Amino acid sequence: MSKQTIEKAQEAGANDQELNSLRTELYGEAAALRLQELEKQREQWNHYLSNYQELNKLLLQTGITEQQISSQLNATFSQEYNLTKTQINLLAAQTRMANIKK
Repeated sequence: MSKQTIEKAQEAGANDQELNSLRTELYGEAAALRLQELEKQREQWNHYLSNYQELNKLLLQTGITEQQISSQLNATFSQEYNLTKTQINLLAAQTRMANIKK
């Protein structure tokens, strides 16, 4: 029931402060803070994923090999975003899955 309450508030256009207040009321302060941090991490990951997919699309248009594209993406995301190889591999997997669905 509480998850539905949060979802309804989001659909109604509740801002971050209102959502945090609602989470605090429903789950307590400590859990609300953890959920807030999780949401920030999710937003950051979605930003990385969007940037990865856009750069991948641009690199595909250049005609370079898949290996060169992979090397370029690995270098960019490890240097610019300080992501680990595992995180970059997850971005690549999510990109492949998104392309399959298209």
